Amino acid sequence: MLQARQICKEYGTTKVVNGLDLSVESGQICGLLGPNGAGKSTSIRMICGVLAPTSGSINIAGFDIAKKPSQAKQVIGYVPEGAPLPLEMLPVEFLKTTASMYGITGKQKMD
Repeated sequence: MLQARQICKEYGTTKVVNGLDLSVESGQICGLLGPNGAGKSTSIRMICGVLAPTSGSINIAGFDIAKKPSQAKQVIGYVPEGAPLPLEMLPVEFLKTTASMYGITGKQKMD
């Protein structure tokens, strides 16, 4: 399960994400919709641990992404925009391959 509480990101005095709350259950599919510049990509980067939030908390499968980033990152999959996917490889195949590189096998890969 993913739980984001009041996450914010500021660059200087500019707030690009302000107080986002998000809860996604295991196996659930969720999309972020909004116009350009709404903070969608920034939010995903914070949730995946690529970018630190200015404030707020993010927990993935019970792991705080700020305190236990390695454990949290082992249970999520993230394909960034512009990821170098071979043309014949589907995104799910990319995630499975990446999971295998981290030693994640069997049912863990699909949860």
